[in-house]
Parts: sequence; C-alpha cells; structure tokens
Amino acid sequence: MKTCCVVSDLHLYFHQSSGFDYVEAIHSSASNADALVMGGDIFDFRSTNGKTVHQRVESAISWLKDFVSHHPHCHFYYLLGNHDHVPEYERALSDLAESTPNLSWHPFYFRLGDTVFIHGDAAGRGMNQQSLSRARAQWPIKKFMSRLLTLIYEIAWWLGIHRHINNICFPIEVVAERLVSYLEEIEHGPTAGVKEVYFGHTHIAISGYEHGGMKFHNCGSPVYDFEFNILMTEIYESAH
Repeated sequence: MKTCCVVSDLHLYFHQSSGFDYVEAIHSSASNADALVMGGDIFDFRSTNGKTVHQRVESAISWLKDFVSHHPHCHFYYLLGNHDHVPEYERALSDLAESTPNLSWHPFYFRLGDTVFIHGDAAGRGMNQQSLSRARAQWPIKKFMSRLLTLIYEIAWWLGIHRHINNICFPIEVVAERLVSYLEEIEHGPTAGVKEVYFGHTHIAISGYEHGGMKFHNCGSPVYDFEFNILMTEIYESAH
C-alpha cells in the first residue's frame, strides 16, 4: 500500500498563479507520503511573460530537481499537461529522470493499482488518443489563442465570474463521461478494474464524484483564486 499525494495545475511562473504559496505545504505532504503525483500543468510554458521557452524550461528543471532532492524516500510521478507538454521540456525531464531514481514522468496518463492519473484535456469534445496527441503537438500554433483566453480570464477574474465560466465549460457530468470513454479506449477504464480517477485541467476542485463505476477527483488550481487542494489517497498496487 502506498500513501500518495496529488497536486495539479499549479501553473508556476504564470503571473496569475499563486502556486508558489503552496510549495511549503506540498513539501510537507511529500515528507509524509510514499509517492507524489504532479498531475500536469505544474509549469506554464504558454504564458512566458517575456522569457523564452528555453529560459522557462531551465528554471522549471532547476526547481523540480531541487524539490525532488529534498524527499529521497518519496517517488515523484510527473504527468504532463497541455501547458507543459513541450518537446524541450520532455527531453529535459527524460535527462533528469535518468539521473534521479525517485522521479519518473509520463506524457498522457499512468496507473497505480486501481487508480488512474490523467491530466484531463482528454475530456475535450470527441477526444481520443490520436486527437489528444495532435492537439498537444500543435501548442505553439495556438499561442495567440492562449493569450486571448488569458485576457478573457483576466477580465472575468476582475468581474468575479471566472468560476462560472469554468463550470459552464467543464460540467463534471460531461467531463466524467468523456474521460470514461477515453479511459476505455486506452484500456484503463472501469472494465479494466479502475475505480479511482485523478485528473486536472478544468481547475474545478472535485472529490469523489461518481460516474461509470468510478470516482473522480480534481485538485482545482491556484490560478485566478480558484479553490486548490492537495489530495491524499491510499493505493494498493498491482501489476498492470
């Protein structure tokens, strides 16, 4: 059995993220856990704020290396999200994982026992593994749209309606149904024995929402003052 804590969507280095305010609490959780899952968009490489992607990747790897080194007893599972799924960062993560025994990384999902961890952008309309891979690969083309969406969110934040936008865009019943479909496609759904799903991306904190024979959990996010929680769970491992 593993004690596992889960964090997601910190969007570190994004100017509207308060993710660094939670670093001490995440350190504390890691010190009392066997595993820590970083569920995607821990860093934000779309909103560079004047820095190059290369500079942001160097800063991210330096921060991650320092963080992991403080907890040699804890295994860190890094799951990429749509904002940190960048080829240069993937290469840097691979190099870091090779030299760091308690760090591994996964591009789209991974499973421990009866629990699957997934970023959550697989819940897009009509998304499957092929279309998800294609959407991730096109992120540099979407930089303008990312800036436009950031502007929309900042206006919504000042007006106090940002949470309503996410609830409209990501109703949990729709998100859960689409994730079930995706997980079944990759053979890690309820028919394969999965009972718990931890996902991110939507920035809406959720705990124990039941759908399709599984329970869904989401940390939320510390951007635009959304609710954010460090989640803890016990996992009984089996071979998959």
